[in-house]
Amino acid sequence: GQRRKTYFGTYNLLRMDFPPAKISKVFDVPPSFVAAIEKLRVRVPEVKALLQKGNMEMEAIAKKLGVPALFVEAVKLELEKK
Repeated sequence: GQRRKTYFGTYNLLRMDFPPAKISKVFDVPPSFVAAIEKLRVRVPEVKALLQKGNMEMEAIAKKLGVPALFVEAVKLELEKK
């Protein structure tokens, strides 16, 4: 639903270097929400590597790396767009 769209939108805007304060206003979410996603971005290479291996479900990757499943899904969608 809406939380999923907000999560993906926040992730994508951070990828495009939008200022976190502006993202917070656009989606009407607390700055801490944006900061949490921004903090996870250092894990993108690990998530991409596991997704590209193709032998693990998104939930398993999330659990293994200690990141939200929505984050793994956002990275997966990013890979599919390339």
